[in-house]
Amino acid sequence: MAGLDDPFVDDQSHVAHLPLEKHTDKGSRAEGFEPRENGRALPNNDHESRLNASHCLREKLSKILEAHPIGLNPEGVYLPEDEIDKLFNEDAIQSVHDGGLDSRLAEYMADHAKRTFATLLQVFPDCKARQQAMEALKANNFTDNELPSLELTLCYCYCRPRRDRTCKHYFPSDKPWDTDYLKDFKLKRWRFLVPKFETNIFLYEFDKNRLLPFTEKVPGGEISSGHFSDVAIVEMLASKQDKDNISEKTIKVVLKTLKRIGDPGYIIETEWRREAKAHKQMNGSSDNIIQAYAAIRQIASQPQNDAFHLVLEWADGGNLHDFWSENPLAQLDHLHVEESRQRVKEVLEQLWGLSQALERMHTTSVQRTPGNSRRGSATSSPVRSPERDERRRGDSLDASVAYSDHFSLPTFNLEATDDVRPDEAVLKVSVSAPDSASPEVASSSTLTRRRTGFTAENWRHGDIKPENILRFKNGNYLGVLKIADLGRAQQHLFVTKMRETKEKELWTTKWYEPPDLEEKNHKQAQEKISRLFDIWSMGCVIFEAALWMLYGYESFGAFVRANKLSAGELGATPYWKKGQRGDYELSGAATKWMNYILEHDPERNGAIGHLVKLVRDRLLQIRLPLDSDTYTPGFRTNAKDLREQLRMIIVETEKSEEYCFSGADRTNVSHPDPDELSTNTSAQSAGRSSLSPNDAGKRSAPDATIPISAPSIGSPRTTFDIELPKAWLKECDLKHGGTCAPRQSNQVLPRRLINVENRKKPKIIDTAELALVPEKTEYVALSHKWGHMPEKAVTTTKNIVQRKEKILIKELPASFLDAIEFTYALNCTYLWIDSLCILQGPDGDFSEQADTMQTTFSNAYCVLAACSAESATDGFLKDREPRCVKFGDVFVSAVTDDFERDVLHSPLNSRGWVLQERALARRTIFFTKTQMYWECTAFLGDSNFPDYTIGPQSSVGEQIALIIDLFQRYTRLEFSHPEDRPIAIDGLMDRLNVAFKTKSLAGLFETFWGRCLLWRKADGAVPMKKILGGTHTRKIPPTWSWMAFEGEISFIEPGGGKIDWNRADIILPDIILPSTTRAPVSWLRTSHRGDVVAIRAKAFKFEDAGDTVDATDRQEFYDGGKELPRALTKCVVIGSEKPHVSNTDRRMHYVMIVRAISNAPNAASYERVGVGYMLGKFIGLSRSPLDVTIE
Repeated sequence: MAGLDDPFVDDQSHVAHLPLEKHTDKGSRAEGFEPRENGRALPNNDHESRLNASHCLREKLSKILEAHPIGLNPEGVYLPEDEIDKLFNEDAIQSVHDGGLDSRLAEYMADHAKRTFATLLQVFPDCKARQQAMEALKANNFTDNELPSLELTLCYCYCRPRRDRTCKHYFPSDKPWDTDYLKDFKLKRWRFLVPKFETNIFLYEFDKNRLLPFTEKVPGGEISSGHFSDVAIVEMLASKQDKDNISEKTIKVVLKTLKRIGDPGYIIETEWRREAKAHKQMNGSSDNIIQAYAAIRQIASQPQNDAFHLVLEWADGGNLHDFWSENPLAQLDHLHVEESRQRVKEVLEQLWGLSQALERMHTTSVQRTPGNSRRGSATSSPVRSPERDERRRGDSLDASVAYSDHFSLPTFNLEATDDVRPDEAVLKVSVSAPDSASPEVASSSTLTRRRTGFTAENWRHGDIKPENILRFKNGNYLGVLKIADLGRAQQHLFVTKMRETKEKELWTTKWYEPPDLEEKNHKQAQEKISRLFDIWSMGCVIFEAALWMLYGYESFGAFVRANKLSAGELGATPYWKKGQRGDYELSGAATKWMNYILEHDPERNGAIGHLVKLVRDRLLQIRLPLDSDTYTPGFRTNAKDLREQLRMIIVETEKSEEYCFSGADRTNVSHPDPDELSTNTSAQSAGRSSLSPNDAGKRSAPDATIPISAPSIGSPRTTFDIELPKAWLKECDLKHGGTCAPRQSNQVLPRRLINVENRKKPKIIDTAELALVPEKTEYVALSHKWGHMPEKAVTTTKNIVQRKEKILIKELPASFLDAIEFTYALNCTYLWIDSLCILQGPDGDFSEQADTMQTTFSNAYCVLAACSAESATDGFLKDREPRCVKFGDVFVSAVTDDFERDVLHSPLNSRGWVLQERALARRTIFFTKTQMYWECTAFLGDSNFPDYTIGPQSSVGEQIALIIDLFQRYTRLEFSHPEDRPIAIDGLMDRLNVAFKTKSLAGLFETFWGRCLLWRKADGAVPMKKILGGTHTRKIPPTWSWMAFEGEISFIEPGGGKIDWNRADIILPDIILPSTTRAPVSWLRTSHRGDVVAIRAKAFKFEDAGDTVDATDRQEFYDGGKELPRALTKCVVIGSEKPHVSNTDRRMHYVMIVRAISNAPNAASYERVGVGYMLGKFIGLSRSPLDVTIE
């Protein structure tokens, strides 16, 4: 089943987890089952004794079953796990047949089919008939593993499955089996198959008749019956779960059953899978997120009757809104100061825990917390916990997804010498690594940026409100608060301000929504929703918590009335409204109430006052920042900053009891009266700031250790900007030499370099002629976008001889001249530029040199990245316009530190070659329109890619995720020459071959061959277009490879561990097979040698299933964007869903769609035209396949 990336369990495979202990004590009888009557042993040597023994065991079994009802109504009875082993060991099975069974049959049933025997005992009272049934099942290798199967049918072909693989039956249609007996058998088996919910599985699909481990509904336990689901408290057998270790027989849990509704866009299975995946991934991630035991689908005979459930932990304290209403008085009391302070501390700690939970949702790759799900768990104290979250990769659920993290840039300390005036200061530059323990508090001097690793998977809750924050009693006043109701949680890849998919929440509580979804804002955001949506909602909750503590529960009603909203008014909530200009702004009531508290309430300078200030200044902000990972004043903040701000408030409460609560008499203190409030408050709105230039002049100059009139960031040609990179490199050499410096062992130099000792007369040299040893030869490499490249600029066979004497400066474009100047300024002798050091043209040596491109960048002393240059003629050392305005002694400047804008979205970063260049470079200086940026592997990069990205102990899933993300990113980049597409990634492919201990060819890794073949045209992308040969082309990649096409790709991603890959019918090219002794090489060398690169496979015709096709049953993706006639295409089965059902028609198959190549000399020559997945009933698997060669 597609959807959740966790181990899949169905009725057939789940029983494999049940214990099947082999009893070897042949001298003991089953407990209580020696046949006796009135204290005397019964004779055991005749038919009557066998009947009595059988009857005795059946009666004993029936009594135990009757004593154990199961189900909420209840629906049936069950046999406890410990009774199975007591009742049905080998001796017990022999006893009911008076020892007349073949010992091997008795042993087989005891070892492999206890539950099956128990079912037979209830179905067949007659010993002879039961023995016949046992013999037939043993002959067909039937075990308890097959007992839950949905495909138990009679066999009319009189064969045995173990001898005839085409037979899918276990039950012969002759004695003792018939339709009635089999029906009875299938019904009674469930008594012995009550499932156990295991933490490492989570998703279950069962027959609707299967008994679930719930014993009864808790009286009065119907929590709610909402629009989307019914929720009830039920008792569950404690032994049927392994999340909580408790001694009680049952445990209270919440059973949530989804409803089928007719709302447009609502698909019950999709909603169930989304919520299930959210719970699975969030389980264990935070003490303040609701925990779940299982997601259950009950399969009916008709799909429209399937039932969908979730089993969640029960919150014995209700929800946060309930708690407020049950404790309606203000929580601050001057007559009970210590109690009031303790309440404030508990509220703050739980709010901190909720913010941490939100951060975990927004970045799910963070460290999971230990502990169980029950209410005994407590939130870690923010005072005692480390100030920096340790992060790691996620668990096995999403091994297919890698992670990203955030790091700080090094700190630059600028000090002026004492003997000069501040305005003539000579700056000393020292570089230090960021303090890993320091909190990231917003400051103009704090330089932070995102690591540009591969994907991170994160969630947005979408419906934060007091009713969705549950309370677990733990002996304290407030208890533990947990975020619940993940039914509207949305999952996304890549942490950005706005998501890359268009969406709109259909079912959320508008009261706590930001205006992000209003038509104007939503269109401006291209109909995308930020994860900061949740931050606004949490701000509303925190503000209401502050109102409750200060003024009590009734203040909520007064606040709502203060907004003067009419019933059903559109374009407004109690927290925001649409202004007269069409902009959205904080509501007048929210603004006035918060300002009133911060100006007049006795606690305005204490913890609660600062809590309100946090809400006003950082949470209830209309505008969204460009980078949601970094707090920008005047814009909405993120969960990490929220958590840190709360932590700092909590730290202050530990230092000062009065800060926690002043103890002031609040007898005459009440909530604000809107009619008496001053209107002298400014409402924030999108695109406006409350700070004017005049205000800036009135502020006192900040304390500083450096002159406040220090030079602004100017031209890279200035002494300051030349010395700064020198300082970076020097510091890196001293402290990171083992990490960032090129590895000297077996270092290979590029064939040619540019000597810039005389920067006015640079020349090309052959490195083979250098007297220096390669290990001590340092060179700088330029990464640039070709764009419009002047014809005279490139080196060819015609001008190479002359350029070894001297390169004419007038022939070089601006970027090359800048690179020469900067390399010279760095006191480095040699420079490498691709178009100068590689001979261009049809008679050049591009094919040879391109194959070693990875070592060129990884061995460079430093890489210069010309980010802002659209072409080689633009240059990158340009004078920059002043970006600051002076107010008195204060310089005010726009934020210049925006790595994502300046580098990641720069013209250079759209170039195909740059992905490999940046990934392999050890140290890079980025030149942008606003400033320079520094990146070295000690902080951000992966000099020995992919060692850091995946780690030495990475799972197969993490490796696959890295490959998928790498290929998807790569295909979005641009090429001046499209035929370079299979070449410009060769260096990374080679690194991955070594790291994964495999071989690859044209984007196909032998170890992950099936996954690699399941690429498809990306959603919304233009149709794929075949790449034609170019100047350097020796051979076009085969059509099974995305390298043969222009266009963006994505992948069909089956769940990890769920697919049997069809290696039997698919023969990969010989050169990447493990048995091949030839070392892996690049696509260029492969094409030079003329190796065979086609895939041989068996192709099947498509079948017409004759009924309406559901998207979940069949989905095809054509490379050209249009579906092709089925008569012209066939499919090759790449992999099939593991057999949870024996009927192949009901199994999902993942296929490559192919068609015959027209006018090909070989009739078996086929080409790929698409990919897809479909149930077996759509494929002619029963027909003879055709042997094809996919070229």
